[in-house]
Amino acid sequence: MGKVRDRNLSGSTKVIGRCLSAQELLTFEIQSLSNMRTLQWPARLSNWKSEISTAVRKAEAGGLLETHVSFQALNPRGKSTDFHDVELGAQIGIGERPLVTYFLAIGGKDKTNTRRLLRKVHFDLQEGFDPHEPKPVLHLQVGGGISPSLARKYSQEDFEALHPNIEKPRIGCLPQSFAMLVHQALLEYHCTDEKLSAFVKSAGWLAVVAAAERTVLKPYFDHGDKWFASTAKRNDSLLSCFYGLGQL
Repeated sequence: MGKVRDRNLSGSTKVIGRCLSAQELLTFEIQSLSNMRTLQWPARLSNWKSEISTAVRKAEAGGLLETHVSFQALNPRGKSTDFHDVELGAQIGIGERPLVTYFLAIGGKDKTNTRRLLRKVHFDLQEGFDPHEPKPVLHLQVGGGISPSLARKYSQEDFEALHPNIEKPRIGCLPQSFAMLVHQALLEYHCTDEKLSAFVKSAGWLAVVAAAERTVLKPYFDHGDKWFASTAKRNDSLLSCFYGLGQL
């Protein structure tokens, strides 16, 4: 997926306690991906094991996680020949300016049988509030940056059509993990394929997803529960706090 994106967070305020840090998330993702590569994947996902194994080895050696997997599935609302290419990626870098980003993109073929990028969203964790441009520490963004791995599969024209220079809106969202992102994508398409449907319900896969949910989501929800239970927060806005306008 290429070089880690540079982010200038000078003057930002560190946020801890309500979600995993980049370092904690990297450690967990290595463990989670290691468990994922031991699974019996459906035939159409069989090449994932090699990609995931490579990502784990590089992350363990260099402290940078980069992975990108994809699968093809029938468009649930399309014709029998209308398939989507579902792209899933993650990048976690540790350093002075940590980076955590996940993306989900959808590709397909147009009337001329040319592959096009149709949709792209990404989920970011930014470990601090930027005083120059307030944004949620955890946010979802449509379009956004172009990963080199996607650029190898789709044209520059496709990315321009998504208006990547428009950074707004950044919408506050739940914490993310790669297993959870994959599960969301499979849930979107499992109704189109019996083997995918069987896989998303399998005990081995659900154990991986449940572990991710407990590790990544529970601290977030626990913090939210305490926040709403606090009498001191009775007249505060949690949404405003996501933008740094208040104490989380």
